[in-house]
This record gives sequence, C-alpha cells and structure tokens, in this order.
Amino acid sequence: MVATTELLDALKSIGLNLYERKIYVSLLAKGVATAAEVSELATVPRSRSYDVLESLAEKGFVVVQPSKPIKYVALKPAEALEAPTEVPAEAKKEELPQQQEKTETAKTPKKARKAKSEKEAKPRKQKAKEAKA
Repeated sequence: MVATTELLDALKSIGLNLYERKIYVSLLAKGVATAAEVSELATVPRSRSYDVLESLAEKGFVVVQPSKPIKYVALKPAEALEAPTEVPAEAKKEELPQQQEKTETAKTPKKARKAKSEKEAKPRKQKAKEAKA
C-alpha cells in the first residue's frame, strides 16, 4: 500500500470508506489508471473497484475519462474538497421521474407486473390478427 496511516485516517474523517480510501490513494500515486490497475495496486477486489470508482467520481475525488478501456484520474485532495458535491437542481428534476418509476416497479409484486404486461400484450396480438385479416 502506498499511503500512510495518517493519510488514510484523514480521508476517513471526511467520509470515505476503506475501499474508497485505498483506491483514491492508489490512483493519486499512479496518476491515470484503469479500474483493473487501481484494484491491483490498492489490493481491492476488481469487481468492487468499479462501483468504488463511481462513488469517488460522484463525490468529486475522481474524474472518469471516457475511453476504451475507461480510465480514471484522481483529483488533488484540495481540489476534491473544494469541488461541489451536490447535484444541480435541474439534474435532480430529471432524475426524480426515473426514481419514482423504479420505486413503483419495485413495490409492485412480480405476479402483478407479469399480469399487467400480459394484458398489454393481448391487444397487440389482436391488432396483429386484425391487420392480417
């Protein structure tokens, strides 16, 4: 591991969990890296590195470079702490209907969702038969 205990404790005090701290410090040391490279350096399971890097990006500690493969860049701690972590109001308004739809779907029992989809499918089948006739 690249970090000192003091640095990891400081990052813990600002709200980063263990995997976030390990990956952030490793990415600071590496500069630019893929999720696989960072997970190996940080000794964090690769499968977890993707969601941890996404979490760090949402918190403003990491910037995602859209390339193939996706690369990540750690912001300097001072820049990361200054960056606004709150989502703009416009983005929240756009996300609200999507979140409500997901919540409603999750609350609906699976059998009810299946029955609803079958009801919607029947008229389509009837229309197709009518069109052929």
